[in-house]
Amino acid sequence: GFARLGDKLGEALALIALGKVQLSQQVSMALQTAKEAMNAFGHPAGQGFASSLMCLAQLRQEDPKASERSAREALSLFQDANHRAGQALAELLVRKSQQLSQKPKECKIVIDDARVAHVEISGVCTPKSLEAVLQALHHARCKEGVKAVVLLLQGSKGPVSPAGYPGTAGGLTAAPDSQALASGTFLLGLRTLGLPCVVACCGKIAGPAWGLVLAADYRIAAASSSFILPLWGPPECFGDLVGHTVAMQLCYTQGPVSALTMLEYGVIHQCQKGEDDTKRAAAEVARRIASTPSLACHQSTTMLSPAIETYASLVARGGVRA
Repeated sequence: GFARLGDKLGEALALIALGKVQLSQQVSMALQTAKEAMNAFGHPAGQGFASSLMCLAQLRQEDPKASERSAREALSLFQDANHRAGQALAELLVRKSQQLSQKPKECKIVIDDARVAHVEISGVCTPKSLEAVLQALHHARCKEGVKAVVLLLQGSKGPVSPAGYPGTAGGLTAAPDSQALASGTFLLGLRTLGLPCVVACCGKIAGPAWGLVLAADYRIAAASSSFILPLWGPPECFGDLVGHTVAMQLCYTQGPVSALTMLEYGVIHQCQKGEDDTKRAAAEVARRIASTPSLACHQSTTMLSPAIETYASLVARGGVRA
């Protein structure tokens, strides 16, 4: 009706209303309707609401990159129109999109020709995938003679809380406490392998991701990575893990700390320029360790982190509340 009358504003508002109805059942149609509304509106505020509707549809499709792009476009349009309520809505949608991108990931494993196991892992992984990778590592050690492990640790890219979760845990498929228990079980299983472990840190390291860093015998971080303090885990283990002076500093400091600062503290051993350089350096260190006699390698590396078994045991028994 509005289209026949040539009322572009009425047509655009009708499309917005239609799109909201379609969101519950026909998400792809809601996305198309939002695009049509975007073209029909002639004012930045109206286009901002259409872009927000596109973002909601993309969130339903679980497409975090597209939804964040639409949310930021909406934010820009609302800012142009000086629409305060619209800006608040767009900022909320940006956070929701970032939370979606930080849902628990699947943990993956690849074994190379040098008999080094490369484990792709994030700070918040699904408990089932952690268990599957642990079983695969045990099998690889027994059947394929794996001699070292590289943890390719991808931290959060969006806003993150000290507990390691994006904002609140609303976007997670498992509760934070169960994630903590799964993380502790994984760490305990990793250490019982008796294999030297190298970690490559990228992104924001917080919450259970700290356990993966501390569990490693050799730690490398990208210069762009940051470490969210205070340190996560049972405090009684920190002094033995990183030294009492550094442990006090890491417990009392709040907020992000750079990789270079962690290098100065002695928490990490290398700081590389970019993520690719970090992963490459970790693989080189692991292959170098794997090429040494296995007994000497095992003895020298486990001596570097004698308290991690206690740390992992306490986390696995529920000694840390997320």
